[in-house]
Amino acid sequence: MPKQPQLLQKKPHYALELKKSIVRDFETGRYSALQLSRLHGISLQSIYNWIHKLSHHNQRGTRIVEYADSSQQ
Repeated sequence: MPKQPQLLQKKPHYALELKKSIVRDFETGRYSALQLSRLHGISLQSIYNWIHKLSHHNQRGTRIVEYADSSQQ
């Protein structure tokens, strides 16, 4: 019995403007990372990666901290 070929899963590619918009919404405090993830259907890890790469507040030696209760506000 021959093996069935495996389908390769492609990573979704998101436009840079969408990424910047999501990071901007996070930076202004409008939405938490979790809310943005659910709103756009994008993994939470991707959101955090974009924040790390595209944030205006991202400087060497600086951390962005999201408080646990920020998702409820």
